[in-house]
Amino acid sequence: MEQFFQQSRVIVTPHQKRMLHAAEYETFLLVENGRGRCQWNGQSSNFSTETIVLLRPQTEVEVLAEGKTSVQICEIKLLPQFLQTLSDESCDLLAALSVVPFECAAVSLTAQDATMLKRLAGLMEQEQTSPHGFAAELCKKNLIGLFVVLLLRACRKEEQKNALVGRRKLMVDDVFAYINEHLPEPLHLKDLAAHFYVSQEHLAREFHRQTGQTVHQYIVKVRLAKCKELLCDGLPLTAIWAKCGFSSYTTMIRSFKQQFGISPTEYYKQCCQKAREHAGAVLEHTQRQTQ
Repeated sequence: MEQFFQQSRVIVTPHQKRMLHAAEYETFLLVENGRGRCQWNGQSSNFSTETIVLLRPQTEVEVLAEGKTSVQICEIKLLPQFLQTLSDESCDLLAALSVVPFECAAVSLTAQDATMLKRLAGLMEQEQTSPHGFAAELCKKNLIGLFVVLLLRACRKEEQKNALVGRRKLMVDDVFAYINEHLPEPLHLKDLAAHFYVSQEHLAREFHRQTGQTVHQYIVKVRLAKCKELLCDGLPLTAIWAKCGFSSYTTMIRSFKQQFGISPTEYYKQCCQKAREHAGAVLEHTQRQTQ
């Protein structure tokens, strides 16, 4: 298992800097003692004894110890393919780690989570020093799997806490932008709420408060506006419905008629007529200018 999993202790003395490399491993730096700062690619984050730092493969981070106490870190490295062997049908641990495309992330832990992760790290270290104990490989594998699961749960707790802090700051303009950027895709309230880390109820209530319409009404309105734009550009109806995000051709036709009182074909004819009239007016104006 040694080629798939590595565990070691890193000591950084006061005011010292130490460069740590993830190489091909998913790397976790569990701070056991001291406080300091980690820096990577022009970014930085403080850490303390209730912090764990996550490094993606091929990332390197500079660790600085601050204060009068040395920083003691438990460094745990797992190959991505090993994480896949720890997963099952209900949970892909590697995919869960890859949800956010971070290079390095310092995650704050609750005192309880920090204690549990440190205890597990201690048990994992004990198993390394007793490689011939009963079912040693199975025990070590299960301890590592539990460590990763509890780590991911702690990360989710931190995300939810940050989301709750930002709930009142939900900017409807951001929702507008997201809808317009993802118009061809299925857009449901639950998916929008998950993207912006708020509840469906909060998003629906805040959106209606600021716009006077529901999220669904706005999505349909934007899709129909895009439909009109593409019709005027001359795109065939059979190509338009998917580009606008409608579930089917007939759904687009029905929504268009309900909103504008005419069919898309009739609207296209009106566009053509207006275009001819405009071209004629421009030509007539040009002729008068040249006389």
